[in-house]
Amino acid sequence: MSSSRPRFLDHAAIGRDRPVPARVSNLFLRRLAAGFATLTLAGCIEPMYGPLSSAPDLANQLASIEVGPIPDRMGHYVRDDLIFDLNGTGAAFTPRYRLEVKLGEQVRTPIVDTVTGRATSASVVIKADYRLVTIPDGKLVTEGTALSLASYDRFSNRLANVRAARDAEIRDAKVIAESIQTRLAVALGGPQNPPPVDLSVR
Repeated sequence: MSSSRPRFLDHAAIGRDRPVPARVSNLFLRRLAAGFATLTLAGCIEPMYGPLSSAPDLANQLASIEVGPIPDRMGHYVRDDLIFDLNGTGAAFTPRYRLEVKLGEQVRTPIVDTVTGRATSASVVIKADYRLVTIPDGKLVTEGTALSLASYDRFSNRLANVRAARDAEIRDAKVIAESIQTRLAVALGGPQNPPPVDLSVR
């Protein structure tokens, strides 16, 4: 009577002499190259406001910008957004620069219902001319113009139209403030920037 013994497969031995498929090898090499490229680029990207930034005090310089009064309701929106974007911490800094902004607002109605003759949509166009000067000598650092257009639907209800137009103005204000803040950061971070001074928090 013969005894049968269970046979166990040596999986390591089975695949030991088999060549690695070309597609598996290529996939491994691509992943290895991608990982190496990611590690290489990680040392090249620096945050604008982080401690590794090429302009370590850029955030403090932006926070030291005093935003001058901007008239009208739209000016109130833009000024509030600028103050938050330039110094979101709320800490008080000694003013080193003064930002002057002049706004122009225009409402356009590009689409008109041919039956009723009423506009079915409108756009609020905001133009902002800005100047950044130093304090106290008033030397010009940078100037430019920022534009924004926000559209909204018009309704037969007058109050609904007023609310929709107000929302469009708020959206415009955010775009204008972000655009100006970005341009100021570029100007202050460039080689033409005046030498740094004491920016200690009061």
